[in-house]
Amino acid sequence: LTTRCTLHHVTTMNLTHSIIGTAKIAHWAAHRFGVTMAELLAQTGISLEALNDPHAVVAPDEELRFYRNLVQLCASDDLAIRAGFQLTASCYGVWGLAIQSCDTLIKGIEMGMEYIDFTYTFNRIYYTASDDAGHIVIESSESLEELQTFMVLRDTAAIVRLIYDGLVPKLPFEAIKLSCPSLAHQAIYEKALKCPIELGANNNEIVVRKAQLGQRLNQANKLTWQLCCEQLDALYEQRKLHSRFADRVRQLISQQDFRKLSMEQIARQLKISPRTLRDRLSAEDTSYKFILDTERKQRAEHLLLQQQLTLDQIAEKLGYSDATSFSHACKRWFNASPRNVSQTLSREESTLRGEMRS
Repeated sequence: LTTRCTLHHVTTMNLTHSIIGTAKIAHWAAHRFGVTMAELLAQTGISLEALNDPHAVVAPDEELRFYRNLVQLCASDDLAIRAGFQLTASCYGVWGLAIQSCDTLIKGIEMGMEYIDFTYTFNRIYYTASDDAGHIVIESSESLEELQTFMVLRDTAAIVRLIYDGLVPKLPFEAIKLSCPSLAHQAIYEKALKCPIELGANNNEIVVRKAQLGQRLNQANKLTWQLCCEQLDALYEQRKLHSRFADRVRQLISQQDFRKLSMEQIARQLKISPRTLRDRLSAEDTSYKFILDTERKQRAEHLLLQQQLTLDQIAEKLGYSDATSFSHACKRWFNASPRNVSQTLSREESTLRGEMRS
């Protein structure tokens, strides 16, 4: 199988992770162990507001700090397994629905590998087949340091949960193999995973019976699967790891009516305070004012092409008090008057249309 991401670990993740998985485990841990959200989120950079925002994403270092807090605060022999079991299909959004909508188990596995970046893993996960079984292999990342074993066990449980939910009540697992030579409370893990565990193996892997790979999933739906694939392809560009908080602010601003726009309004939509908005943009060496100015410039180019609009009308649409203020901005942006900019843009557009026709 080919995947979008050839190696998964802290330094080479392709996409930011959705906040949904972190939020699910945080709420579970708070209820199960009596810890507070403030304790779980301490020094992570993740805000309480973000846990309630389905569009929020979490950076790798923030997410790993959360898991370090989780391990320190919630002493439990089966913490990693139980945490992984919280990651049901719904926690992955479109990816989870896509997996559950596949025709068969093997199609679901292949789909999962193709879009593996949309999961919550920091490990490299891939699929291989032998004569009598399928093998989902989890290669741990040394960069995870003290979380290395925890993350292998969490991912193992998450995969088992996804497959079990897709096939319940059938259990397609032959064995779970772990490379660690010993495992405290092995019986607890076997009971939770409903599968025998073999230790000291060459790989960390989930072994699936070959006869079960063609089993039809409970929620198979070809049309839903096709729709999910389209949405995942579109989401890929938005969720690239280099995407910054500023990019999200810019996207929100671009969708607004500038006549009614304010920083407070954008902060409300992001479910954070205006001060937090300023601080996070400052940390990325930008500001609300700079982003707004950039978006106004782009909108101005579009409006100046519309010959039927007067300067007063354009100024109003851009949120300026009058045409004079807009003219000053235009001079700063383009080093030209609105009239000259409009003429230049019109000539460029006419040239481009001519080239397209030819």
